Amino acid sequence: MKNYKLYTFIAACLIGSVAFGQQTPRFSNYLFNKVIINPGAAGSNDYMEVMGSYRKQWVGFEGAPATSFLSFDGSILQRRLGVGVQVINDRIGALNSNGAVLTAAPRVRLAKESFLSFGVSVGIFNNSLKGNELSYKDQSETAIPGVNESVNVLDMKIGIYYKDKKYFGGISVFNILEPIVRYSGNSQSMGSTLERHYYFMGGRIFKLNDGWDLLPSAQYTLSESGQDQLDLNLRAMYNNFIGAGVSFRGKESVSLMFEVLPSPIFRFGYAYDLSTNSLRKEHSGSHEIMVAYRFIQNKNLTENPRFLFN
Repeated sequence: MKNYKLYTFIAACLIGSVAFGQQTPRFSNYLFNKVIINPGAAGSNDYMEVMGSYRKQWVGFEGAPATSFLSFDGSILQRRLGVGVQVINDRIGALNSNGAVLTAAPRVRLAKESFLSFGVSVGIFNNSLKGNELSYKDQSETAIPGVNESVNVLDMKIGIYYKDKKYFGGISVFNILEPIVRYSGNSQSMGSTLERHYYFMGGRIFKLNDGWDLLPSAQYTLSESGQDQLDLNLRAMYNNFIGAGVSFRGKESVSLMFEVLPSPIFRFGYAYDLSTNSLRKEHSGSHEIMVAYRFIQNKNLTENPRFLFN
C-alpha cells in the first residue's frame, strides 16, 4: 500500500508506546506475565523471574507493529514488597518507541495463602519519528512532520491484584498522567493525548484428575472514549509440564497458545493470532514468543501446578 506509512503514523500518534501509550496492549498470552497488564502482580509468586517476549503483529502487512519486551520481577522483604523492571521497544511504521519502567507493589497478607497487592509503575519513553520515511497522498500535507524527530514522555500506571490458591484477579489503570505526544516539526504543532484505560482481569484454577489443571480467565479493557475489548481465555496444563489454550478477542481474532516447562526454572510460550475481521485477507496472522527463567526462592512451591498460573 503506497500510502500505508501515512496511515501507520496517524495510528501511531493515537496509540503511542506499548506499555503506557498503546490504547490496548497487544499480548494474547497475558497470563504468561501479568505485570504487563497489572503492576500489582509484580512479585506475586515466590520466585524472581526474567522474561523476554517478542510479538510480530499482522505478518506481511507493511509497517505492522512489532514489540520487544524484557522484564524482571520478584518479591523482597519476606514477600511484603513486589518489585519489577521492564525495558520495552515498540515499532509501528515510521515510529519507534523505547522505554524503561520501574514497578513497586506493596503486599498485604489476608490469610495464610492469599494476598492483596497495590502496584505503581513509573516509566519514561523516547518516541522517535522517521519523518523522511513517510509518503503522502496529499503532497501539500503539513500537519505531519517530514523530518526525523524524537520526544520523551513520562507516565504512570497503577493496579490492585489479588491471589490465593484458586483465584486471581485485579484492576489496573494506564496513562494516569494522560501525557501529550507532540512533535514540533509540523506546521500545526499537533499533539495526541494518551487517554486513560482500565483493565479488569481474573481467573480460577480447577484441579482435575490425572494431573490436569484447567484455567478459564477473562480480561476486559475500557477506554475513557468508550472503546472496549473483551478477551476470553481457556487453557489446560498437564503434569505441570505442557499446556495449550485458546483465546477469543471479540470479533477481532482467535488465538492459539502453547506452553512448555522443561524444568521448574525455565518456561517457553507461543501464541498465534488469526484475525476474524476484515483485515484477515491482508496478512498471515500474528506471532508471539515468550521465554522466562526463574530464580526459585521456595522450592516447595514448584511441586504445585497452581504455582504456574496466579
